[in-house]
Amino acid sequence: MSHTLQPSFAAWLDRAMLQPMPAGLAAFNFNLAEAYKKFQVDVIGAMHYDPDDRDWACEEEFASDPRFFDLPHSEVGSRWQDVQQLVSQFVADYIRVAPSSSPLRSVTAVTVGFVDGELERVWPEH
Repeated sequence: MSHTLQPSFAAWLDRAMLQPMPAGLAAFNFNLAEAYKKFQVDVIGAMHYDPDDRDWACEEEFASDPRFFDLPHSEVGSRWQDVQQLVSQFVADYIRVAPSSSPLRSVTAVTVGFVDGELERVWPEH
């Protein structure tokens, strides 16, 4: 899936993955939130992962810097379902071509979801 924001998202994620990270991260979560006329995404790392308890993603040990990537309504629409699907695809595509040394490939799970919603696992693929 190609989208005009995908190269900018990949560049933002490249910068985030080059940051120092604590040893022992078990999972990453891409948090989605809606702001005025846009959605925002950030990525956090946590020391444990529990697919049955989404609160694992609240215990962040790592956070992206710059913190947020903006997804303007004018480019992605205003339906949260579409945005979650788009970001899930961006993340899955990024991981698929990332080197095996990428932090995203070294964890138990990578998920995407809204801060008050269900988390969708995008890595490893089902």
